[in-house]
Amino acid sequence: MDDGGAPWELAFIYYNNGLTGGTRNEYRLTRLTRFIREAGLEPGDEMILSRTDDDRWRISYVRNGAPAAPEGERLVLKLGGGWKVVSI
Repeated sequence: MDDGGAPWELAFIYYNNGLTGGTRNEYRLTRLTRFIREAGLEPGDEMILSRTDDDRWRISYVRNGAPAAPEGERLVLKLGGGWKVVSI
């Protein structure tokens, strides 16, 4: 759910590359394109995933240069040339 109360369906996928000849495990968060486009996010913006009291996830964002998001149980993805976890 986003800050406006709209539901979003995202997928968290785990790949065990060790079973297919690779050397590492991989985690991917997918189905984000529509949210990114509708929010008008740009490189340098942060997407924040945080747990709610009913054990669901809330998705929000902070524009590049805006004050940091509040602390707590959250996952921050910083948009750039590639995806990476910058805070857990």
